[in-house]
Amino acid sequence: MKVFPGHLKKEKKLFFETFIIFITISVISILILGAFFYFYTTRSMVSNFKIKTEKTAKEISEILSVSLYNVDNDGVIKNARVYLLSGSLSGIEINSAADGLLIKDTTDTESMIEPITVQLTRHNIYLGTATFRFSDSEIKNTQHTMILFIILSVIISIIVSGSLIYLIIYRLFKPSLESIQLKIEEVAEGTTDNILPDSKYEEFNQIIRSVNHMSSEISSKTLKLIQSEKKYSEIFNNIYVAVIIHDHLDKIIDVNDTMMRMFGLSSKEEAFRYSLKHDYSDSANPIEKMDDAWKKVMNGDERHFEWIARKPLTGEVFSVYISLKKFVLNDTPYLLTNIIDTTERKIAEEKLIHAQKMEALGTLSGGLAHDFNNTLVGITAPISMIEQHYKDIEIPDKDLFNEYTGIIKKSADRATGIISRLLSIARKQNFKFELFNLNQTLIDLIRFSESTIDKSIEIRFNHPDKDAFIWGDINQIEQVFLNLIVNASHSMTFMRNTEEKWGGLLEITISSFYPDTMYLETNTNMREIDYWKVEIRDTGVGISKENLPKIFNPFFTTKENGKGTGLGLSMVYNIIRQHEGHISVYSEQSNGTVFNVYLPVSEEEVSGKTVSADKINRLKTGREGLILIIDDDESVSKTVKTMLEKSGYDTFTTDDCLSGIDYFKNNFMKVNAVILDYSMPRFTGKDVFLELVKINPAVKVLLTSGFGLDDRTIPLLEMGVKGFLKKPFTLDQLLEAIDSIIN
Repeated sequence: MKVFPGHLKKEKKLFFETFIIFITISVISILILGAFFYFYTTRSMVSNFKIKTEKTAKEISEILSVSLYNVDNDGVIKNARVYLLSGSLSGIEINSAADGLLIKDTTDTESMIEPITVQLTRHNIYLGTATFRFSDSEIKNTQHTMILFIILSVIISIIVSGSLIYLIIYRLFKPSLESIQLKIEEVAEGTTDNILPDSKYEEFNQIIRSVNHMSSEISSKTLKLIQSEKKYSEIFNNIYVAVIIHDHLDKIIDVNDTMMRMFGLSSKEEAFRYSLKHDYSDSANPIEKMDDAWKKVMNGDERHFEWIARKPLTGEVFSVYISLKKFVLNDTPYLLTNIIDTTERKIAEEKLIHAQKMEALGTLSGGLAHDFNNTLVGITAPISMIEQHYKDIEIPDKDLFNEYTGIIKKSADRATGIISRLLSIARKQNFKFELFNLNQTLIDLIRFSESTIDKSIEIRFNHPDKDAFIWGDINQIEQVFLNLIVNASHSMTFMRNTEEKWGGLLEITISSFYPDTMYLETNTNMREIDYWKVEIRDTGVGISKENLPKIFNPFFTTKENGKGTGLGLSMVYNIIRQHEGHISVYSEQSNGTVFNVYLPVSEEEVSGKTVSADKINRLKTGREGLILIIDDDESVSKTVKTMLEKSGYDTFTTDDCLSGIDYFKNNFMKVNAVILDYSMPRFTGKDVFLELVKINPAVKVLLTSGFGLDDRTIPLLEMGVKGFLKKPFTLDQLLEAIDSIIN
C-alpha cells in the first residue's frame, strides 16, 4: 500500500464500480420484474373487478326494477342511496321510463372502472335505465401494497447483493489479491527469492504464475545488471586514468577511485566540493585556456592538453595530461574529463635527455680517449724500452732511476685506466678479461676513495691473508666497487635529513663463499662453485621496502634531481652478471644497507719470475723481416718503428693510406706483417685491409686502435685480420703480438 498507491486506487475504484454495477443491475432487474408484476396484477384485478361489478349491477337492477314496477319511486331512490352509503357504488343514475330522472348521485368521479348502464325491466316491461359507478379503492390499495413490496425488494436486493459482493469478492479474493500485492511490493523493493504459492482459484493462479515469472525475470535481469554494474564500476575505479564527470553547469557529479588517490582525497563527497578549474588546477595555469577548451568541448569538439594539477588539501602540484570530451545521456549533456599523471614521464624524459647528453659526452670521450691513447703510446712504449734496456746495465743512482721510471710507468698505467673508463662510458669496448688479485684491487680503490669521499666516513677493509684471484675486466670491476662505495658515502652524507649528523662507517669485507642447495634454489644464476664474497656495509639512510625491488632498474634513483642518474646500480648489475657473478642487497630504512657481490674464484696464479724471464728473452731473441707501419699519428709510428728496429725488424712507416697500399703493392713479397691503425684520414682500417687482401689474400695484419675491441674492430678479426693490439701498449705487448701473427 506504500509502493503502488496509484494502482491501489484503481483497484478500489474498480471494486466500487463493480459494486455499483452489480447493485444497479439487481435493482433494475427487480424494478422490471416489479413493474411487470404490478401491471399484470392490476390488469387482472381490473378484469375480475369488472365481472364482479357487472354481477352486482345486475343484482341491484333487479331490485330496483321491482320498485319501479310497483311505481315506488321513493323506494327506488331509497334503495339507491342505501347502495351508495354502503360503498358498493361510488355513483348511481336512475331514469324512469314514466317519470324521467329519479336520482343522480356520484361520490367518486375518478375511477379506473368504466360506468355500467343496465336497462330496468320486469316481466319484459321496459321500466327505465340505471347507470352504476363503482369505486376502485380496492385496486388502488392493492397497487400501493405492490409498490411498497417492490421498494422493499429493492432494499433487500441492495443489502443481499452487497453482502454477496463482500463475501465473494472481499472475503474470498482478498487473501489472494493481498498476497499478489505483497509479492509485487517485494519485487519492487528488490526481493525476488520468494515464490508465490498457487491459490485454489484458477484465475488467480494465472496471475500468480505471471507474477512469479515476472519476479524470476526481474531477478535474472537484476543480477545481470548488478554484475554488469559491478564490472564497469571495477573498470571505472581501477583504470590508471583519473576520471571526473561534470554536468553542463561545471558541477562535478562523479569521480573514480584513481582520481581520489591522485588528488589525495578520501571520499567522493569530498571530491564534489572542489572545482576542476580552480581547486584541482595550479594558479600558474592560464585559466582562459581551460575556459576556451570547456566551451569548445560543450559545442562538440574534443580537447587534449598538458596541465599543472594541484592537490586541494596539501597544495602539492604535479604534471598531468588532460582530455575533455562531451557525451549525452538521456538527452542531458555531460563533460568527461580524463587525467593522466605525467610526473614520472616528465622525470623519465629529463633522464633520457640527460642520458642523451651522457651519450654525446661518451662519443666525445671516445674521441678524446683515442687521441689520449695515441699520445700514451709515446709514453708507455718508450718507458718499457728504457726499463728493458737499462735493466741489466749499471748506471749511477740506479735505484733513483728505477724509482723515477716506476713513477712514469705507474702514472701511464693510471692514465690508461682513466682512458679505459672513458671508453666504458662511451660503451665502445668489450670487456678485456685477465687474472687479477681482488685484494690488491680493493686496496688501491679504497686508497683512492679515502681522498675523495667525505672525511666524516670511516672505511674499514677486512680481507683474507691469501690472494683473492678472479678472472675479469679489472677496469669494470673497479667501476662496480667504486659505484657501491660512492653510493654508500652518499647515503651517509647529503641523503640524510638536515637535522642528522653526516658520516658513518663503511665496512668492506672479502671472504670465501660456497653456496648451499637452498641458496642455489633461490638464486638460479649461481653455480655450485667457490666464490669470493665482497660485503659492502654502510650505516646510511637505507632503502625503503617499496624502492628495494627497483634499485637495479635503469634510471631509478632516490637521490635529489641532479645528484644521480639512476644508471650506476644498473651498470653494476650488468657487469656482475657478465662476470658470471651475483649481487644481492639487504636494507632497512634508517638502518643502513648491505650489498653482497659474489665473483667466481680463479685458481690460477701469476708468476712474476716467468714474466721477467719472458721480457729478457724477447729482447735477446734475434728477429728479422720487414714490418709495414700505417698510422697517421707520427709519435706512434716513430715509437713503434724504434721498438721494432731495436728488436731486429726492418720497418717502413707511412701516415697516408694510399701510399701504404701502394708500398705494399710493390713490396708485398718482402713484407712479413702490417701494423694498421683503424682510424685513418679519408679511409678506415677496414677499407685499407680490403685493399691489402686484394693484393695478397695471405697478408698478416695487426690492427691497432685507441678504442679497443668494439663493434667496429671485431668484424675485421672475423674477416681475416690476424691480431689486435689496443693502444697504449708496451714493447713486450707489441713484440708478443707481432711474434704471434708472424710465427
